[in-house]
Amino acid sequence: MSQTTNLDSELEPVRLVIWDLDETYWRGTLADDGDISYIKEHHDIVIALSERGILNSICSKNEFEDVRAVLEQEKIWEYFVFPSINWSSKGSRVLDLIDAFQLRPATVRFIDDNPMNIAEVRDCVPGIQVADPDSISGMLSDPLFRGKEDRELTRLKQYKILEQRRREKDLADTTGSNAEFLKKSQITVSIDYDLENNIDRIIELINRTNTLNFTKRRIDPNLNPTVFLSYLNASNRQAGLVRVADRYGDYGIVGFYLKSGTDRNAWLEHFCFSCRILGMGVEAWLYQKLGSPQLSVTGPVVSDPKAEQKVDWINFGATASNVSKGGNKNRSAVRLLGGCDLDAVGHYLRLHFDDVKMQNSRFREGVMLRQDSSFLAYLNHTGEISPLRRVGFEDEDLRDSILSDKLPKGALVVASFYGDLSYTLFKHRQTGVIAPITFMNDGRYPRDVSLTSDDLLDKLASEAAGSENFDLIRSIVHELRSEWHFCDSPTIPEIVHSTERILNELRTDIRLILLMPSTRGPGGILGRDRVAYVHAITTLAARYSNVSVVCFDDCIYSDSEIQDWWHYTRQVYIRMADRVKEVAEMIEVF
Repeated sequence: MSQTTNLDSELEPVRLVIWDLDETYWRGTLADDGDISYIKEHHDIVIALSERGILNSICSKNEFEDVRAVLEQEKIWEYFVFPSINWSSKGSRVLDLIDAFQLRPATVRFIDDNPMNIAEVRDCVPGIQVADPDSISGMLSDPLFRGKEDRELTRLKQYKILEQRRREKDLADTTGSNAEFLKKSQITVSIDYDLENNIDRIIELINRTNTLNFTKRRIDPNLNPTVFLSYLNASNRQAGLVRVADRYGDYGIVGFYLKSGTDRNAWLEHFCFSCRILGMGVEAWLYQKLGSPQLSVTGPVVSDPKAEQKVDWINFGATASNVSKGGNKNRSAVRLLGGCDLDAVGHYLRLHFDDVKMQNSRFREGVMLRQDSSFLAYLNHTGEISPLRRVGFEDEDLRDSILSDKLPKGALVVASFYGDLSYTLFKHRQTGVIAPITFMNDGRYPRDVSLTSDDLLDKLASEAAGSENFDLIRSIVHELRSEWHFCDSPTIPEIVHSTERILNELRTDIRLILLMPSTRGPGGILGRDRVAYVHAITTLAARYSNVSVVCFDDCIYSDSEIQDWWHYTRQVYIRMADRVKEVAEMIEVF
């Protein structure tokens, strides 16, 4: 009589079958006289399960080499992963098997003809599914064994790689250190940005991983994938698929991350990996390379990606699409200065250079601190920044300069200064310092010099009322009204002059790339002021051998990739990062 049970009322789809052999997989007892009756139907079931992506293993009380000889003769040995064949009790061995596969017991079916073995396993491994041999004939028609078509045996091959790796690791554990084993494993990680052609794998990783899924944020399985892709393509989101390989083989796509927000306020919405890479340190390595964004870990998980460990055994390989066809990272220092566009581009450059630092526009307590202005960049160099501290800036906002003597020789600086086109300027009455100052994202306030301080506060209060920022904004507005003179937005000649001051003092051993805005807005509308700006700055940059320009127009393939006048879809930033790398290699320095 067939019996299938576990401790839960509802059984989960099976991902692994652990077979007993004697009187289960075959008839007879191999250890007695070797006279067994091989059951071809069970042989075919193992193959059929493997072609559905369901794994098979063995837990048998026998001599290892005797079993191996039989199964090799039947050409089925390679279909079993992590076979456990010895004379010890089965409960702890099944527990070890599940640990090796890194699966949850509820997704594992253990089949044995001995009720004592079944009871022992059930007691040792709570939640596991157990069954007697009578259940075998109905497995392929059971919805729990539907699996997912895998006629190429991809999943089996990946776990056979894992099996070989574990075998050598166990040997290394007895003869040396785990760190040495990891270094000898030649682990290579690459990032694939082709989300469109891998959306099913992304959703599978998000919804099916557990022990290495650090956020546990799931996706509605009924959600149209195109809706999720649209979500991923926002300008303030960067995402990638993680591919891993080592000297034992290629594990394929085993991870996915989605980073939202910008710079210091970035966080990981998704950070999940297949258990096949457990123990390699991939999650910690990648977390560090992403700049250690905020990560709210939801347990249970089996590792801590935020642990302060030095992961020096992983190599970065060529990406599977778009950025960095060249493989391992460039050792040049990279400095990025500008708006949110630099944050997105910098994300895709970070993995390809050893030393990347960003100083980008961001909010602090309701005040928008812009970095995408040539006027501010030059002030930072001259040191005339004291007045700025009284209007919301702090030392950390002013710490770097593209003209600094501290920049390493040969460093690559990527800057976007086209905020000059829209920001208002203020001139400090006492020092003559001219700087862009804005409170809101669009630079609207403070702008109207005819407003009284109280009127201006009323406008700002609509954004800050009831918050802790109101006192700060009030003090800044008071400072502007009493100590600064409103100058309105600069003209194109004034912007060119401001940029020229920087280029004239730029060290000749520094490579500078100036990002140019797209000359088109939503719907392809032409921005004539932008056309004039791009032409003027491109003409200026041509006079300097260590300066080049790269325009977003070259990286936008359709109007649908333009989200607004300032932001583009994820693919545009990937192409821009690729373009920056190509141009940087052609810039001459002395």
